[in-house]
Amino acid sequence: YAKQSTPDYGKAKEKLLEVAAKRNPDLDDSEIAEDQTIIDVIDKERKLELVQEGHRFFDVRRWMIAPQTESKTMHGIEITRATDGTKTWKEFDVRTHVWRPAMYFFPIPYNETVKSKDLLQNPYYN
Repeated sequence: YAKQSTPDYGKAKEKLLEVAAKRNPDLDDSEIAEDQTIIDVIDKERKLELVQEGHRFFDVRRWMIAPQTESKTMHGIEITRATDGTKTWKEFDVRTHVWRPAMYFFPIPYNETVKSKDLLQNPYYN
């Protein structure tokens, strides 16, 4: 309701509270405004509601927010065990992931593109 061409923020808030109340019955609905800011609240609630279900991968692409969420430094952990059996660890930077616009799409296999002259390859894969 909030992302329609004519947004209905009141209806969006109603539906958001319906879903969120199952997980958090003590939710204070007075803190949720009925304006454009509700979209961030909806996105956060969706993230919490669907954690570990694999939807985030597709949400990030559908909402085109990957440059903000995916361009981050990846970290590793080096664990060392001493001769007395104690373990220590340290975190280190592995590499910084750089999001490219081509990552929003998958390439169409060449064997499929040659079947029709009207079928064009996805952007960034020419």
